[in-house]
Amino acid sequence: VRAVPWWDQRRPFSDSAAVKETLGALHSLVDRCNKLELKYRQLQGRFHQAHLVSLRTPLGSVVSEHLADLEDPSEAETAEIVSFCALDHHLDARTRCWANSQQDTEMRLDLVRRALEAKVKKLQGEIRALRAIEEDPRASAAAAAAAAAAASAGPPPHPAAPLGINQEEPEDIYAGPPTTFG
Repeated sequence: VRAVPWWDQRRPFSDSAAVKETLGALHSLVDRCNKLELKYRQLQGRFHQAHLVSLRTPLGSVVSEHLADLEDPSEAETAEIVSFCALDHHLDARTRCWANSQQDTEMRLDLVRRALEAKVKKLQGEIRALRAIEEDPRASAAAAAAAAAAASAGPPPHPAAPLGINQEEPEDIYAGPPTTFG
């Protein structure tokens, strides 16, 4: 599922400084996710997938392409484009669909930021586990036990969690918006 920009309902930002901070953080988080995913795929021995990750266009370039179509884009338009473009590659289909259906840019930016932060943490944990297995093959049993314990630790902070953290039932395909948004 690829994100396609759709204009939001224009409202002034409730916290313009936080939006600017989030925009900068998203560029950094997308780059970190790409680097970590590249390393993770290489450690798994999935070199074709690692190569595909290495070919991804940086977020700044994708955003620039979309901004080139606009004449003197406003801060709100820039934030909308970044929020949509940051959905690609790192968020699962459920999260992307929910985020694409929202018309509140600030909510989408916050969701994408939290989802990317969760993916960074998950990838870091997976990389540590793979390195531990390489160093000590007996650690694979401990890593499997830790992964099973983490999977049964309960639901994530919002139902649109990335990377399959949320074990969902077939009838629970769309659980609605994240519960932390009022």
